[in-house]
Amino acid sequence: MMGMSLSLSTRVASLARLAAAALVLVVAAIPAEARAVKPVTGRTLDRAAIVSNLPVANLGDVSYAEVNSEWLKNFYQTYRSELSRMGVVKWDSRYDCRRFAGLFTELAQNHFFQKEFHNDIKAHTLALGPIWYRPEQGGGHAIIFALTEKGPVYLDPQSGQEVKLTPRERASIFFAVL
Repeated sequence: MMGMSLSLSTRVASLARLAAAALVLVVAAIPAEARAVKPVTGRTLDRAAIVSNLPVANLGDVSYAEVNSEWLKNFYQTYRSELSRMGVVKWDSRYDCRRFAGLFTELAQNHFFQKEFHNDIKAHTLALGPIWYRPEQGGGHAIIFALTEKGPVYLDPQSGQEVKLTPRERASIFFAVL
């Protein structure tokens, strides 16, 4: 009986070491910048704050966490790593801007939930989501809107570049979901 206990405890210890090693590998896969910077500033925004910056917003929550602009910039690498892991390495019309904006939003919201679940943040979700607008050059395009400590930020999830919308482009936003 003593030998079985020792064997079982040895197996449990081995599994624990293996699990710890796997966790280290998963955490190491996330860029250090994305791990170090919190996704939120600590400020909670109400619906009125969102609507005053994005009048056409369709809001599903009561409160929103202001996005940390530094985290947003760093998170793009995590998002790109996930795209690569999923095998999305080439852009074409079958996986268009709305798909990229949707995936970016879901990954960012998931990251927020994981990082802030045990904190006392009152916000239900990040002040971040996809928007659709009409670029000056025509057509339509889906990008990310985030309300940060620096104000509204627009990010193209296909390139990782911040987009500076003209007044006409801001007025052309016809759909937004946060």
